[in-house]
Amino acid sequence: QWLSGPILAIPVTTDADPDHPRDWYVLPDSLDLTVDLQVDETPRTVGSYSVPVYVARVHARGEFDVAGQIARLTHGGTALRVHADQARLLLPLNDPRGLRDLASATSGYQNFEPAAGFPIATLAAPLSAGTDLTAGRHAFDLTFDVAGTQSLQFLPLARTLRVHSRGNWPDPGFTAGFLPIRHRIDSKGFTAAARQSR
Repeated sequence: QWLSGPILAIPVTTDADPDHPRDWYVLPDSLDLTVDLQVDETPRTVGSYSVPVYVARVHARGEFDVAGQIARLTHGGTALRVHADQARLLLPLNDPRGLRDLASATSGYQNFEPAAGFPIATLAAPLSAGTDLTAGRHAFDLTFDVAGTQSLQFLPLARTLRVHSRGNWPDPGFTAGFLPIRHRIDSKGFTAAARQSR
């Protein structure tokens, strides 16, 4: 599985082409992912190989600064129209078939459904009526369970990303570019913390 915290997709049009909106993707200013990964005691058999199967509970909290991003995008001009009232919250998830549960503690985003148009698979929830993204910072709080095999990878789609993970797997491997700044491994499992800032 590859996963991330949520991002916003906001339609944008120009005065020269007002009838053909394009999505503008806004990353969170901050994103905290707390991950509790539980590996099944019985691995899955694929041919002559055995692969570990896990369920990860992911708690994603953070905030968007949409007003600040709009100011940077438009530079005070009027040729670009940002339709913040038509925004959608996207949750990138490489294999949505593994999603077991998804709940939002933040009002404004409900009824997630599979969506197209993003480079990897995503779930999307429309903006609830009355939600004003441009009024100050906009917080989010999502919890979801996702199943996978072999590996769990995080996409650093935030200006500041912090990942705190723990699990019952006693032999984890930390690979690729987003490595933990500290970790602990013993016979009962592991804990790890990682951070990345843009």
